[in-house]
Amino acid sequence: MTVGRRTVRPDQGRLRRVGDTVAIAGDYQYRALTEGPRVQRFWHDTKRWLVQRYLAPGPNDRVLDVGCGSGVVAASLADTPVRECVAVDGNPEAIAFATARFQRPNLRFVQGLVDELDFADGSFDACCCLELIEHIHVEQGRELLATLARLLRPGGRLLITTPNVHSVWPLLEWTLDRLGLVPRLADEQHVAFYTHSRLEALWRRGPWSPLHRHTCCTIAPWAALASWPLAGAIREVEGGMPCGTLLVHVLQKRDGSRDTAPV
Repeated sequence: MTVGRRTVRPDQGRLRRVGDTVAIAGDYQYRALTEGPRVQRFWHDTKRWLVQRYLAPGPNDRVLDVGCGSGVVAASLADTPVRECVAVDGNPEAIAFATARFQRPNLRFVQGLVDELDFADGSFDACCCLELIEHIHVEQGRELLATLARLLRPGGRLLITTPNVHSVWPLLEWTLDRLGLVPRLADEQHVAFYTHSRLEALWRRGPWSPLHRHTCCTIAPWAALASWPLAGAIREVEGGMPCGTLLVHVLQKRDGSRDTAPV
């Protein structure tokens, strides 16, 4: 998300969040993955693991990464390989870093908000939206999912993750903010908070069929302090635990004949 402001949409007379209000370096996610403490590195590696596990795109697929940050997940997708990965973020510094750092013939980075870009309907086979919706207001989250439903073809998959408020995440966020270990999260970055039911409420009325719903990052990131292979093994089996710090929802777009009312 870009350093931003809150703007009023003239057609609706309400606030629309277009970016974080604290500066996020363009290389933030890359440094967190490659140079951060072991727990943080494993957390960010889990994003790549989730995408490969649940989207599993094929060589003819076009994949959209919404809120790509410094591009580490998009680069992983492009290495699958896929026909094309398009990665979008509102932070121009992140897009500049990702474009320079990750050069692939099937990878394209685009600066902007996804609902303002001119992608054609049904132009993507899969999409990931990782730890993004907590950065925008709830109503905007509904609108984002409606946009992604339009951009995905029938049968296309969507992977969403967001912090789980019914876990130790609120304590972690409070601790990180008090110690200044990351750019301030509360209010500056995160403005919406989700449980499984709150997240489901965003997509329930749209053209989505749920494929998977669980949590992750319960014990595994902390196990990485002792052993990365051990942490990886725990990651494979801890999805059934309800108290993971991240919610994971995997959805599939139904064909038009079975769509329910739009979001």
